[in-house]
Amino acid sequence: SHDLMLQEIISGLGLSEKVGVAYVGSFRGLWLLRKGVIDIAPVHLLDPDTGDYNVPIIKNDRELREKSVLVKGYRRKLVLAYRTGEIIKGLEDILERNLRFVNRNQGSGTRAYIDAMLEKIAKARGISKEEISRQLRGYEYEVPNHNAVAAAIAQGRADAGICIEHAAYLYGLEYKELTEEHYDFAILKEGLNKDPVKGFIEFLKSDMLKNLTKKYKGYVVDETTGNVICC
Repeated sequence: SHDLMLQEIISGLGLSEKVGVAYVGSFRGLWLLRKGVIDIAPVHLLDPDTGDYNVPIIKNDRELREKSVLVKGYRRKLVLAYRTGEIIKGLEDILERNLRFVNRNQGSGTRAYIDAMLEKIAKARGISKEEISRQLRGYEYEVPNHNAVAAAIAQGRADAGICIEHAAYLYGLEYKELTEEHYDFAILKEGLNKDPVKGFIEFLKSDMLKNLTKKYKGYVVDETTGNVICC
């Protein structure tokens, strides 16, 4: 799953040339973890039934429970971003005004959040999720990461989209905070003794991470960062 600060963490630890890194989305990352293809899968998946992030997803998957642990990462503010001078209240406003939306790719945690929001709107209107998706102009316009969402809006290819606060800030966009999501790390148990994995977990617990978050708008760490929280 894509994250702006994670890119700097990997670079700062000197891991860029030692390990392979690919941003494939939370769901795809967990699939690869199950297969033993990767050692670490960053995840930010909201469980719509509990309102909690990540832990229920791991707990409810027997294979993931057996093969991995969930290590606490950090929190990020997720925002509805839009062009300067515009005022957009939410997805309902985008639907009613037929504004252009830029969506995230399927399999990403942000896409799961967007679809959950649309599901709620559809239920309130007494229609299907498929119907509300068809009504959202730009639902099929997918981009692969947070920067691409912000860039699409800044360059006039869309009126609004959902991304992390730091991406919206970098592109000079207006935005409205939606939620504070949890960006954690599912780690293969077999990989816990590998030096790059151990170094990564140690960094999560360090003051260096706390100092790094000061550079990134909307990021928060706490005393549980770096600890195993499941399962």
